[in-house]
Amino acid sequence: MVDIYRCYELWDLAKQALNIEGNILEVGVWRGGTGSILASAVKDSNKRIFLADTFSGVVKAGPNDTNYKGGEHSDTSFELVDNYLSSLNLSNYKLLQGIFPEDTSAECEGNIAMLHCDVDVYSSAKDILSWTLPKLS
Repeated sequence: MVDIYRCYELWDLAKQALNIEGNILEVGVWRGGTGSILASAVKDSNKRIFLADTFSGVVKAGPNDTNYKGGEHSDTSFELVDNYLSSLNLSNYKLLQGIFPEDTSAECEGNIAMLHCDVDVYSSAKDILSWTLPKLS
């Protein structure tokens, strides 16, 4: 679902984040494609990639969202993403299952060097940014 230009941009931003204190957080993992790009870009460093998703589809859809009602993108799972990332010999990631930040933010350690907020509804994006902004290096 992500074009080659956005993939390259994420790779390049992750490489730039090597020079910034903190880890990388992606919220909205779906099947792990962009998470694998981020983890691959920094795999030879000490950075961790935190990959947060419900793995059960879109949550928090509300009146500000015209394209989503809830439950979309549920064709994934924690195991599917974990197996995919493991098959790429990546070990610098931690999957966080649940609603971010409510359920899983406590597992996201340290400062944040880079955030990839890839969610589809207003309320989710607002909550993620509110939690992350004070933690950005």
